[in-house]
Amino acid sequence: MKAYPLTKLDNLICEHYRTVHAIRVALAFLAIFLVLPYIEKVLHLAQAEWILVTFIVVMGPVSYLGNVIERVLHRIGGTLLGIIAAIISILIGEQSYVLMLIWTTVCIYVSAYLALGRYPYMGLLIGLTMMVFLGGSDGNISYGLWRGVDIIIGSVFALIFCLIYPQRAYADWRFRLARIVASCQQMYAGSSRSNALPPKQFERLKSTQITQFVKLSTLIGAINKETKIDPQAITAIHVKLRNIIHHLELVANPAHSVLLSQQPQLQKDMEHCMNLVQLAFNDIIFFIQNTYSQNDDWSNQIATGCKEVEQRLNQHPGDIPMALQSHIWLTTELLRDLHSLKTLLVFAINLPQKKDS
Repeated sequence: MKAYPLTKLDNLICEHYRTVHAIRVALAFLAIFLVLPYIEKVLHLAQAEWILVTFIVVMGPVSYLGNVIERVLHRIGGTLLGIIAAIISILIGEQSYVLMLIWTTVCIYVSAYLALGRYPYMGLLIGLTMMVFLGGSDGNISYGLWRGVDIIIGSVFALIFCLIYPQRAYADWRFRLARIVASCQQMYAGSSRSNALPPKQFERLKSTQITQFVKLSTLIGAINKETKIDPQAITAIHVKLRNIIHHLELVANPAHSVLLSQQPQLQKDMEHCMNLVQLAFNDIIFFIQNTYSQNDDWSNQIATGCKEVEQRLNQHPGDIPMALQSHIWLTTELLRDLHSLKTLLVFAINLPQKKDS
């Protein structure tokens, strides 16, 4: 899958993803409900209600394409394995009741074992399908086979409607990531005396970031299924961004502006660094949304700016208050962290494109 810029429609879908998902499921349900009598008549289906049940079970709880594809595969695989196990159980039961009990017990053991592993949904469906088949078929094998056909049809419907301008976890992740970086930029802009943020607004920004991070962590699996990006690469980006937020909590103190005003030459160098921080934030936000940089030169400027400030600091360390020295060190570290974040983002966002080429 190639990296792509986020369009206005992508941003709108990500902004209202729950509403979009609910509308998609409701309209798809209505469409299937209207065509179901014709499908039932043409294919002579029995228990056609399982088509609707399967559609809701597959598509209802998940909205992202990566998760829906996995859920479809698990639904079909778990159902078919459960039907096969039940048919084998019926055939064994015709020969020996004891062997049938042993076989059924082994199948339920496998189902429970898988339910606590990497395939919980499929594992659960194996046991559930087997019990429904054995409990309601009265030994009629065609009952299970028709149910399998209905579930496959319902799963295909779920996949088709999900593919109509799909909701992608990859797009949602980038949308939320850009929002977190933008809030970081707002926090940093509020560290100056002239733009100082009220404490309540600062805490509100932190609270929003925590909420967004919780959502980001739930997207990692779906992103991996959609793009094959290594989950460790995504986790590294999240960790780096958290470090930046911790730095901002220490840097964002308007009192440092007062101390800097007493050091004219140092203040000039620090203003250059502060401008670089804002430039880095702008470029990272732009890159996340568009997959290319607005300004590649700021990486070199960061190295030069940090070096000049550190040299100025080393020339007269005794004349600079310790609080201001700490502020300067944190600012230079913030710049380096932003540079590292950009490097990680370039790797993660461009990786799918490199794998396709």
